[in-house]
Amino acid sequence: MGAIMYISLLIIAVYFFYITLMLALPIYKEKKMKRSQKLFFIFLIPCLNEERVIERTITNLLKLNYQNMLIIPIDDASDDRTVERIKKIKDKRVRLLKRTKPNAQQGKGAALNDAYKRVLKKAKSLNMIDQIIIGIVDGDGKLGKNVIKEANAAFFKKSVCAAQCRVRIINTNKLLPFLQDVEFFTMISDIQNIRSYIKSVGLGGNGQFTRLRAMIPLGKNPWGNSLLEDYDMTLRLLLLGGEIKYLPNAAVYQQGLSSLKKLIYQRSRWVQGNIQCLKYLKRIENSKKIKRDAKVDIYFFLAQPLMNLIGSLVFFASWVRILYFLISLSRDCLKGDASWLEVVLYVIVLIILTSIPGFIFTIRHFFNTRRVSEQKGNSFFQCLLAGLAMTGYNVIMIPSVWIAYKRYLLGENSWLKTERETEN
Repeated sequence: MGAIMYISLLIIAVYFFYITLMLALPIYKEKKMKRSQKLFFIFLIPCLNEERVIERTITNLLKLNYQNMLIIPIDDASDDRTVERIKKIKDKRVRLLKRTKPNAQQGKGAALNDAYKRVLKKAKSLNMIDQIIIGIVDGDGKLGKNVIKEANAAFFKKSVCAAQCRVRIINTNKLLPFLQDVEFFTMISDIQNIRSYIKSVGLGGNGQFTRLRAMIPLGKNPWGNSLLEDYDMTLRLLLLGGEIKYLPNAAVYQQGLSSLKKLIYQRSRWVQGNIQCLKYLKRIENSKKIKRDAKVDIYFFLAQPLMNLIGSLVFFASWVRILYFLISLSRDCLKGDASWLEVVLYVIVLIILTSIPGFIFTIRHFFNTRRVSEQKGNSFFQCLLAGLAMTGYNVIMIPSVWIAYKRYLLGENSWLKTERETEN
């Protein structure tokens, strides 16, 4: 039990150190400079059975009122009405790319790589490689009105090879998606802010932008075969000395999962992809282009699956000990050797201590959504209630770690597709 206590203290110390950094650092800001360039944006939308959302996603991009762009929905052999929905949209800026089996349905990265090769070939023939920015939008993704403006500003610096938008969840009227909104829009955004200072910003897939010129050194398949293809690309760009920017004032909106089972399997895919990225560890260690602080952050991120696995075991061992203590204390109360008030106070203190981090971020989220978002945020009372639920939200993610390790050890690398919900 002594070892469990020391491991618990270490994990808690690291966790609160990271929280302190997230809260203490101001929003990273670039020096203002004159920006007048007009880049050409090509949006790639990987589509596998996206009939419920794809039409609205493409329409949203067209409403950005930006002429220098092309939208390429990549149909990955869908067996629903995805293609039919896309063909309904009559605009010369929309070009459907159809993939067929056996090459189709090999994962998001494979679909993006196919489109990349076609785009690169065309860009070379038109001598446009230096003007093109590749944007990734998921089937349910919707870019905020100012995203292209913010991306144009970020890519004004020639050293910038990629940029990532801030993620916002749209269906926050339900508790589970609302907790995902707190996680993405506030917690992960704060982490990306730290990374802006130490030059280790990570790409997150949806709302991701990459300079076409910077992708060429990555080879024929810039998106790796990892289940976390976005972070796979992040590491390879950083190893080449590229600079990645975070766009905290530009949001991409997407659906949150309201099914607990689907959420756990989605996260298991991310965890497994994280484990697969360990293959870059040696190259990162020997890299002279990645700074020491950035390396520490990358090591910490890559260690998350193992830390969470150990943490889950420590968590259960700790709660077994807590429950044993409460049962013993209750027995003493029945015997008259202790007061029931002690039990109540102990439980209240326990709830408060485990809920503090959740309250910090849900209250912070309340103010964040009122400063930077086109979408109305939840009420302060709802944020307080969500603070109580955040601890449970973190606990229910534990099975995703176990599933990921099971799949990884058994060599199961199939893509676990996230299903969409019909939007109003």
